[in-house]
Amino acid sequence: MEISVKVLEGFMLSGTKHSETDVYTSGRGTRLDPVKIESVKTTIHEFWFKCLDGTEKKVKLFNDEVEAREGHRLVLLQGQNADYSGCVGYINVDTGRFCLFDNAWLAKNMASQSKPVYFILATGFVMAIVLGFMNGFIAGLATFAGGMLLAQLAEKVHSFFIDRKLSKLAKETLKSAYKFNSFTQESIEIVSKTPTAITEQ
Repeated sequence: MEISVKVLEGFMLSGTKHSETDVYTSGRGTRLDPVKIESVKTTIHEFWFKCLDGTEKKVKLFNDEVEAREGHRLVLLQGQNADYSGCVGYINVDTGRFCLFDNAWLAKNMASQSKPVYFILATGFVMAIVLGFMNGFIAGLATFAGGMLLAQLAEKVHSFFIDRKLSKLAKETLKSAYKFNSFTQESIEIVSKTPTAITEQ
């Protein structure tokens, strides 16, 4: 799986922040297994980003945020593979602030779309059908359940390695982009073109 981190340069436009709460229940409602209610709160930061080529892009972050006002010059770091992409960090050129995000959520989504997971699920399904015909329904069901567990394990292992690779690439790209980007290059060019007056003393 080809993973890369690319740089998007542009300006912060309008944005909003809001929260979503998902409620889950577990348990059968008996004395030994009472019903438990759990909630997970997710903070979502959505904003529009105007790239240097004039195109506009909507960015959505989960439990992360870009600290910037409208008009601030930003360098966004985008982690991506063939199937999925997401923001892994940013540089605010106007404030000098930079930040790398936690990549676990992005890595998990990338891993769930990967070929090894699909291959294991497909193999488990085929084996379940074959064993179901040969040895009965229970054997087929057990094989399919084993395939599901193996696919989940493969996804977690794959996610771990994707997370590590994304973090490494994000750090390298951040260092490079902090020193060399269109905005700092623009400043250097302005300074270099400003005539220096020399006065005799």
